[in-house]
Amino acid sequence: MPHLTFPLSSDGMIVEAVFGLHGPKTAELVQAGQPVPSPIQVRALLDNGSDTTAIASSIVQKLGLEVMIPASSQTASGKVEVNLYRVSLSISGPAGGIGPVLVISDLVVSELTALLPNIDALIGMDVFRECLLILNGPAQQFILGF
Repeated sequence: MPHLTFPLSSDGMIVEAVFGLHGPKTAELVQAGQPVPSPIQVRALLDNGSDTTAIASSIVQKLGLEVMIPASSQTASGKVEVNLYRVSLSISGPAGGIGPVLVISDLVVSELTALLPNIDALIGMDVFRECLLILNGPAQQFILGF
């Protein structure tokens, strides 16, 4: 099983994630001869308290994402209305492009309901269900296997 090992930071389990258009939308634009927005690299927090991955509104705007469906989300502050979008997600190791890369070409995400300092996305249980996540507190690291 390929895996990525990251240092545990004071902010938690932080990874550099890349969000782009989902695979079918990318293929549609290429086939139509239209430009494809460049994927966006962001600082993301692995959050096992989130059922669904959530991205900042700035990512939605930069990628020109279309609302898939409105929905509601339960937060610590109560229920809020959110929009759902389809994206692609890639996570590589802390060394960048060296080694294995976790790629999910079609992922449904919600828009973050609040701005988070220095965090552009929360990677939720929807992604963890495809992976093996090991937190090694004494070694101050975590491992993401896929």
